[in-house]
Amino acid sequence: MLQGRLFAYADAHRYRLGVNHTLLPVNAPRATTAQNYGRDGLMATRNGSRHDKNYEPNSYQGPAQTDAALSAPLAIHGWTGTHEAPAHVKDDDFFQAGELYRLMSEDEKARLVANIAGSLSQVSREDVVEKNVAHFAAADPEYGRRVAEAVAALRD
Repeated sequence: MLQGRLFAYADAHRYRLGVNHTLLPVNAPRATTAQNYGRDGLMATRNGSRHDKNYEPNSYQGPAQTDAALSAPLAIHGWTGTHEAPAHVKDDDFFQAGELYRLMSEDEKARLVANIAGSLSQVSREDVVEKNVAHFAAADPEYGRRVAEAVAALRD
């Protein structure tokens, strides 16, 4: 009976409180600090968390990569733990986006650029617009140039 209750109590907390169940002091982990950017949901305990950014990189003092080890290495028959993955030619974050852009017909490219520029031209921070245009240019130089020109035309 005790085993059943131990399961049921924790399960009831998670159901009733949602993603924020570990933010209540009685449920909070003691050996570590949870850094999962869970927010909103039922019984949210943080004020103002609705507009916090939960992605990285960002331009709004949100989460930032720490490069902290995910686990301590252990000697087994060699080493295990956090390590660099082997690099491949196509591991570039922009490779696949550029390949897709180059596969599109001219009409598809024009619609894509118009859709992106329509939203990007409404962004008030110039540094955010420049960062985004740089991402498109990293995928394909023509792509970046066309988006920049379309954004500039819509802002005039």
